[in-house]
Amino acid sequence: MSRFLDSTDDRVSDTIVPDGVVPLIGYREWALHRDASGAPSLRSLFHPTLWPGGQALSAVCLRPLIWHGRMGMNHRSVPDAVCECGIYAFRRPDFDTLRGAKGPKVRGVVRGWGRYVLGTAGWRSELAAVSAILEDEDDPSASRELARRYGVPLLGSLEAEDGLLDLPPAVGF
Repeated sequence: MSRFLDSTDDRVSDTIVPDGVVPLIGYREWALHRDASGAPSLRSLFHPTLWPGGQALSAVCLRPLIWHGRMGMNHRSVPDAVCECGIYAFRRPDFDTLRGAKGPKVRGVVRGWGRYVLGTAGWRSELAAVSAILEDEDDPSASRELARRYGVPLLGSLEAEDGLLDLPPAVGF
């Protein structure tokens, strides 16, 4: 067991957290990004973050960049319960497309680990990696290229009976 202080917020008390190594399983939607050569990659829907292939994505708090001059959001770790930072994923595969996101989208499975904050519909984690790509009926070739680039399986659906529970370990495990 580890002991740490959740935040600099004096309303949050000292918390005991288990040292767990079992990753969270979640479902995401990304923007389909194409580089100058046309090769596809995964980009976060609302931030200019490209997900790396073959390695974990590490979360950073973007609040200081977005909320210039705002004080009172000083925390020491990502994610933090008093902030909105972290790598987001839904708990269930049947989530609605996020409003405001434009252009072609890709869905898939991620594994998250490190610090995390659980929410009602999903979670935010410190680290995450792509575990599978859902085949897009409208653009199956892009789905195949993405699965190859990220070294993950291509799934016909996000249902457990379609091999979801047999996914290989995420990068870092």
